[in-house]
Amino acid sequence: METIAEKPKAVIHLLGLGCGNSADLTLKTVELLQSGLPVFLRTVNHPTVSWLREQGVVFTSFDSFYQEAENFTSLYQDIATKIISEAVKLGELIYGVPGHPLVAEQVSQLLLAEEKAPTGSPIEVRVYSAVSAIEGITTALGIDPAQGLIIQDALAYKEVAGDMPQLLLQVYSPLVAADLKLTLMASYPDDTPVTLVRAAGIPQEETIVNLPLHELDHIPWIDHLTSIYIPGGNLRVPAVVALDPLVAVMEQLRGPEGCPWDQEQDHFSLRPYCIEEAWEVVTAIEGGVSRELVDELGDLLLQIAFHACIAAETGEFDLADVVTAICDKMIRRHPHVFGELHFDSSAQVLQSWEQIKQAERAEVAQEWQPLLQGVGEGMPALSRARKIQEKVAGVGFDWRDASGPAAKVREELMELDAALVANDPIRGEQEFGDLLFSLVNWSRHVHIDPELALLGSCREFCERFFKMEKESLTSGENLVDKTLSELDALWERAKKR
Repeated sequence: METIAEKPKAVIHLLGLGCGNSADLTLKTVELLQSGLPVFLRTVNHPTVSWLREQGVVFTSFDSFYQEAENFTSLYQDIATKIISEAVKLGELIYGVPGHPLVAEQVSQLLLAEEKAPTGSPIEVRVYSAVSAIEGITTALGIDPAQGLIIQDALAYKEVAGDMPQLLLQVYSPLVAADLKLTLMASYPDDTPVTLVRAAGIPQEETIVNLPLHELDHIPWIDHLTSIYIPGGNLRVPAVVALDPLVAVMEQLRGPEGCPWDQEQDHFSLRPYCIEEAWEVVTAIEGGVSRELVDELGDLLLQIAFHACIAAETGEFDLADVVTAICDKMIRRHPHVFGELHFDSSAQVLQSWEQIKQAERAEVAQEWQPLLQGVGEGMPALSRARKIQEKVAGVGFDWRDASGPAAKVREELMELDAALVANDPIRGEQEFGDLLFSLVNWSRHVHIDPELALLGSCREFCERFFKMEKESLTSGENLVDKTLSELDALWERAKKR
């Protein structure tokens, strides 16, 4: 019986470009790079790339992907998807990365996971060893990693239990160093000695600087070739994750023997529950009963843990990442508390907050982003209007006091009257929206939350109308059968009661 030959798999040669010294490349790596196979590089920001150009090696880089990606998770996935697509199309290619192909390289892990996919894979991945940054750094510092060394990617740093030496790779920029400093200072004393190592293993470029932790972000030349070494014996408090029991509960609910409903949920299906639980927290606060507030805060925290658990299943992030991210953000955005700045008013604090956020967005995207991009999407209209106004107020675009928006409300009311008199429904809707927006602005200046105020009015109206219904039914009558003046009389009596 004849059988149809299985289609051969596309081959991806996964190799590393070493620390940056072309003399450290293996003979096999050099042979592959000069073989004429299509070459793809994660980035050209690596010293060995200059040697490739000198050798006439033609390559394609994925540096443009860094400008387009929303975050590093999507960036790595996009690169992996493109490599697989090109491999299937070309049949065979080379993918090169800085250092060792399996050290701090997420794309490599995605490619290997695809190769081992249970449903079958169109690719075969062949890995070639290289000198990694770890070898270069440990040689430069004269340390033996076998004696104990925790190695992490600086962009995905997680606190660790135990006071062992740590090596943080790919610090990338002074801003990353500043964030890392604040994170580390939560566990290490401010004067903990740390070592910056740049371009380890590259002759004439290798730089080693010893300095205290609190000066970590004072070095201007920090870049993608920079790593940080923290010796052991300095940890102030071992890292403890107090939310571990909640994580364990969620993992069991989502596990093979868990709850079918919990297993079916994803980020999108859980959206309404986040909103519902948040409003129930607000209701508990208004009720003033501590026990109810504890319960509702727990329900809201469960939603956060739920999303983190779903993300952890695909390796995106976990609950510890969420906690670390918000702690880092609060420290970073409160330089008047955790730094040396001083503000005299909450207005100055809000303005600084917005400026820091703008700088963060610019650093991540490497380009300007609109201040109001994505602000309040998914929020109720009144809350979104307030959020938008708070945003622009943070950069100084605001009325000086409440008299400004109060006058604007009167102006918008007159324009609405004019539109209604002209029997112009489209203009009427626009003017009504302008009136609501101005009312929200006014409420903000007199320190009233419009969403909560309207909710209070809705609740009060429902309570009074319930009293009207109850009085009417007690007398054996139906509200539908009453005249408007009789309904008004019932309303007034409900108000008095």
